[in-house]
Amino acid sequence: MNDIHQTPRLTREELLGYAALLMAIVLFSTIEVAVKMIQETIPPLRLAAIRFILTGLILLLPAARQLAMRQHPFTWADAGVLIGLGLVGVTLAISFYHTALHYLQANVGAIVFSANPVFVAVFAPKLLGEKMTGRRMIAMALGLAGIAVLALNRGTGGPGWVRGILLMTVAQAAFALYSVLSRKYMPRFGAIVITAFAGLIGGALILLLSWATEGYPFVALSLKTWGRLFYITIVATVIPYLLFFYGLVQTGAARGSMFFFLKPVLASAFAYAVLRETLTSGMIAGAALIVGALAMTVIPERRITIPD
Repeated sequence: MNDIHQTPRLTREELLGYAALLMAIVLFSTIEVAVKMIQETIPPLRLAAIRFILTGLILLLPAARQLAMRQHPFTWADAGVLIGLGLVGVTLAISFYHTALHYLQANVGAIVFSANPVFVAVFAPKLLGEKMTGRRMIAMALGLAGIAVLALNRGTGGPGWVRGILLMTVAQAAFALYSVLSRKYMPRFGAIVITAFAGLIGGALILLLSWATEGYPFVALSLKTWGRLFYITIVATVIPYLLFFYGLVQTGAARGSMFFFLKPVLASAFAYAVLRETLTSGMIAGAALIVGALAMTVIPERRITIPD
């Protein structure tokens, strides 16, 4: 019998998963610019709380319907899982994320947060049993090199820059853990249930933190501010979260998270277009490395099969 070299093709489910991940990251990449445009009106923790409480309320009815259709009754263990996801993915990750953006430029925040796949690569083998292949490690190294080039071309910022970097690093580590845990519990709950209840639980806890540190949160907002809030909630949160979780289910947490390497490229382009933040040739070179890393991740590896 002769060995046959096969170049595997992406399945329909994988193609849809990658398309969903790409669209999710495009929408996620607008969040830094949107937050920068509203941060003078709403303190960071209050903004994070409103963003995710609104997300939970929007998805609450379909989430309740999904839970009602489950074959197994909702248990205290289920409640504990959803509370834990809310604490890790929203209260911890998002409160640190919004606070970090208070000290960082939009494209710098996106650059730091896009190292998310590194933390996913640490958590996924332990929690999901996903293997880290040699090719994926090379792709990750390329992605990190691209982020380094982008970061070096940004230099350092103003007061609080180091604090912002540290806060954003904690935020991305918590979000990576949330991504892996959500992928683990997706068959049990579904993306809508996880996003809705994590948003409500985590957002409510952030609201309490905001009340304690930023003052009375229930203040009147202008129509312009509400318009930007609904953009941040629906376009930059609800839709991309659902797309992101769908993509993770189809492609796996470690492979799917590699799309986060695209975030600084897109966020830098949006920041340049909207906020006129600098876009240099070095940043374009970093973007090229990141695109190469994604290509290595998405294109299937050649396998050898032995026919019967």
